[in-house]
Amino acid sequence: MADATCSNSNQQTPGQNLPNDDDDKNAFISALPTQPGWISRSLKQYQGFWLDEQLIPVILSLQQKFRGKPDHIVLTSYPKSGTTWLKALLFSITNRSRYHAADAAASDGNGNNPLVSYNPHVCVPRLERYAENNVDDPNPDQVLFNTHLAYSLLPKSMIHCGCKIVYVAREPKDVLVSLWHFAVKLRGKDDLLPLTFNEAFDMFCNGVSDFGPYWDHVMDYWNAHLKFPHNFFFITYEDLMEKPVFNVKKLAHFIGQSFTIVEEERCIAEEIVSFCSFEKLGSLEVNKTGTMSPVERVSHKK
Repeated sequence: MADATCSNSNQQTPGQNLPNDDDDKNAFISALPTQPGWISRSLKQYQGFWLDEQLIPVILSLQQKFRGKPDHIVLTSYPKSGTTWLKALLFSITNRSRYHAADAAASDGNGNNPLVSYNPHVCVPRLERYAENNVDDPNPDQVLFNTHLAYSLLPKSMIHCGCKIVYVAREPKDVLVSLWHFAVKLRGKDDLLPLTFNEAFDMFCNGVSDFGPYWDHVMDYWNAHLKFPHNFFFITYEDLMEKPVFNVKKLAHFIGQSFTIVEEERCIAEEIVSFCSFEKLGSLEVNKTGTMSPVERVSHKK
């Protein structure tokens, strides 16, 4: 499968001409363009996208050593675009024969469904965080995982292996507001100077944000979805909000796990949507406290 056309014109081909030696990597990263960060002191521009400096060695490792498999299901998104909800839905879809959503919904936090006891970020691990702790072999055992990496930053083996890649996009104004609130919260904890909304607005519109430019991030996946519809599924957060059951069924069909006639009669898709609702998941203690494993911290800080 060939790469989809990307909107950034001056990018390296992922996996080629990348530094291997640690000293070479440090020199390479130091020479990259730099801008002030949102939740860190600075961002580095690598292959057309702005990233926390600590993530670049992780991305280099993934581009060189990740082994894509046909049964992988990869949830991709720009930050603050509905990732957590999609994680819960995809986990429930792919594990519905093991964990019944109706039983979990009635358990009041005492069921055996992992989503009752663990944050969705633990149930569906983030690839960058796994690779950060396994740089020499950044290949998780899980079939289902997520990433915020732009399409052009994905490991080539992921693109070529024939796996299923789901991308969720959200209205940019809502992404901006959510990112800004998140940044304000973390900057206060890390003793960084306050970031005003006007500053965040200008940075976002200029493409300077974690994993940005936002516009290129979304359009690259949109182009890939148009060119390779059997491997890329593009959905908006707003459409999912409007038609959750319909889109859960579409997701299941896309990943090759369509609901059976019996499951349709039992309204399993409806049960999954109900269990993964904001009201239900938000009421669980694990999601009230925001407890998650250190590897899956949304922050880019170590």
